[in-house]
Amino acid sequence: MDERLLAVVDIETTGFKPLGKNGEYCGITEITGLLYTQEGYYAWAIKNTLTRPSGDEMIPKEIEKLTGITWDMVKYKPKDTNVVSDFVRDCEERIEEFPIIVAHNASFEKEWLEWYNYKFKDYDYIDTMALTMYHKDGSFKKKYVKNHHKLQQACELFNIKYEPDKAHRAEYDVIKTAEVVKNFIRLYGVDKCLKISYAYMNNKPIKKLNVKEQESWDLFG
Repeated sequence: MDERLLAVVDIETTGFKPLGKNGEYCGITEITGLLYTQEGYYAWAIKNTLTRPSGDEMIPKEIEKLTGITWDMVKYKPKDTNVVSDFVRDCEERIEEFPIIVAHNASFEKEWLEWYNYKFKDYDYIDTMALTMYHKDGSFKKKYVKNHHKLQQACELFNIKYEPDKAHRAEYDVIKTAEVVKNFIRLYGVDKCLKISYAYMNNKPIKKLNVKEQESWDLFG
């Protein structure tokens, strides 16, 4: 039985990809990584900090509007490259094996984290967006439907309170993602959550998994 801890992670960035569409380098402005047991009990904080982004020293206005993070807030903070390296070091020093990385739209976090540190290729990932999509649709066909599988929609599945005005700050999103994944693990089990996430993140087909009826189904009305 897989009993690894869950490192629930969220990052805020200056662009959608580490290398922007016009060739500019983008960076991380905030990272939160909180460690939980699979039962949803908080263990400790790996990282929870604003960071000074690498590359072009600017935060686009649209990103400032989305996250509320300005250049004045981050210009004297630790460099993002150092923070990500510290994340790996803390995981290696404080626990015996790498935790499972959990994120909402984990492909985004994975791409960024691997850009900064190759060791993130060794981690397994659970994607709560993929699980939301799979649970609601039984497939990944609605992958690009706007607003269909955001963190807010994932929270609504389990009647978890979600405040949009607090969204896109890393700590808030991590706490909500942790609540969501706790319920999905209760429903599917960690192994199936890993398989569903792997299929989505690697564009693999997946058959509808048989889920034993249990009390968790009551959460969906």
